[in-house]
Amino acid sequence: MLNINKFNYPFTLKQKSFLENFFKFAPPYIQTVLMLRSYKKGSRLVAAGDSCAHVYILLKGRLEAVEEHVANIPYHFTEIRALDIVGDYEFFTEKQPRLVTLTMLEDSLCLVIPAAEYMTWLRSDSHALFLRSRMIITQLVAQAQFQRQNLFCGQPHPHAGLSERTGDTGCK
Repeated sequence: MLNINKFNYPFTLKQKSFLENFFKFAPPYIQTVLMLRSYKKGSRLVAAGDSCAHVYILLKGRLEAVEEHVANIPYHFTEIRALDIVGDYEFFTEKQPRLVTLTMLEDSLCLVIPAAEYMTWLRSDSHALFLRSRMIITQLVAQAQFQRQNLFCGQPHPHAGLSERTGDTGCK
């Protein structure tokens, strides 16, 4: 289990709860490789094309995710808020180097974990892997719903005749 007191930081109850649950069965070596880092608004956490050397647990702040090469233009596809984990998606999808650029939208705080140690740990900790998988699936579902909403925005409702009867465009 993670001893968060080693960081000498006044974590909120929500942060403590998340960290204690996620690291509940983490092996002792994880404690030794974790780093607490602050980032200023506008700083780049990772850039598309970078090696995947670290995984970040966003404890405070917000990030903007931009895929740099969608139709040859940057595509701003999501905002990431604390408490979340970034930097491990490429390992789950086996797509390296990094696919997106993450930039701080405000001053932020992260726990930084070397990716090799993180992935070794997750492979042996079903509890942490389950929690992380649930987080990723939740994000993907939310992104898919948002994309479907935008896909049908301004177009006739996909159910035959509904928009003619109700005037519903599918947009809110």
